[in-house]
Amino acid sequence: MSLLILGAGPLQQQAYIRAKQRNIKTIGIDKDPHAIAFQHAHENYVIDICDTEGVLDVARARQVTAILTLCTDLAVLTAAQVAKQLNLPGLTTDTAKKSRHKGLMRDALNTAQVPIPNYRRTGDFAQAQKAADAIGLPVILKPTTSSGSRGVNVVCDMYELEHAFVFAQKYSEDQEVLVEQLIHGPEVSVETLSFNHDHHVIQITDKTTSLEPHFVELGHVQPTLLSTPEQSAVITVTKNALNALGCTYGASHTEIKLQEGTPYIMEVGARLGGDYITTDLVPLSTGVSMVDAVIDLALGKTPQLQSTKNQAAAICYIQAPPGTVQAVSGVFENFPYLMRAELFVQQGDSVRALQSSHHRAGYVICTGDTPSQAKRHAWQAAQSITIHVN
Repeated sequence: MSLLILGAGPLQQQAYIRAKQRNIKTIGIDKDPHAIAFQHAHENYVIDICDTEGVLDVARARQVTAILTLCTDLAVLTAAQVAKQLNLPGLTTDTAKKSRHKGLMRDALNTAQVPIPNYRRTGDFAQAQKAADAIGLPVILKPTTSSGSRGVNVVCDMYELEHAFVFAQKYSEDQEVLVEQLIHGPEVSVETLSFNHDHHVIQITDKTTSLEPHFVELGHVQPTLLSTPEQSAVITVTKNALNALGCTYGASHTEIKLQEGTPYIMEVGARLGGDYITTDLVPLSTGVSMVDAVIDLALGKTPQLQSTKNQAAAICYIQAPPGTVQAVSGVFENFPYLMRAELFVQQGDSVRALQSSHHRAGYVICTGDTPSQAKRHAWQAAQSITIHVN
């Protein structure tokens, strides 16, 4: 029994660790020869996770019995294509393409009458101007193929549109940009597993983002503080979206905003939620290992999804002003309920202005008896660190 894992970065690491603990042979794929999760793999191959033919050659040569990726959109299509070629459990390639491309996703959801923001797809600036006029300012521009808030910008004045369009297009693989209605309201994500013709909701996560124009995610808390009727509406629209996209197998991470009580689908990722939401927060708040569940599904087994915990968990991301890091002061220790913490920067590093999740400086994960308490613990721990820049 051998498991091919696409990606070996920090957010993929738990797949290697859990598989190793379960005596499952792992074969890691990543273009970075120093990828952190390679240390836990039985075999490593330095190949781009988007190189379907290269990955397929390894899968055939090693006669793998399962393939998966955890938290990266980049590998979803490759995993689906390889699974199809080798007759392994996986998403259909059509579903993978729709989940990977925001324009195709919007079209499928719109056809199925799932509530989404008013939108237009275009690779032409003149058409983007017409789209913004038709939708009405403010609008949000985003690349059709990117993640982590890269290339996202809010436009409140037509004079800002060209800059936002060029910025979004820079991160779009096919040069296409989404121009869409700006939805106001609280944001959540729904963490699900789908199999046997059913969608299982494991947890709903409350999200905190930076202000306009980039909406970078700064924190997550579980369980949600939404009312019971709001949760019901969110779950219904999530399942409708998964059906519209054909997400009948595997993990999904669905992002939703509620405007005046109506849930609008922002995005659907056909993989586990990143930002340590599903690898860390979900098991802390529910006791369910979504990593184990994804491994089980890849191996053709039925996952165990029974909740064994009922506590709160939160992650707070550490921010730093732009500049060169001169020193880092403070300590994480002695904070109650601290589960995990990490800094991404050190003396001499360059810190950029916060425009995407890649510009965050670190994180802390804490638990609590209530969502508010867990959030407060995480915020206090994050505030204990000061990053000095010049």
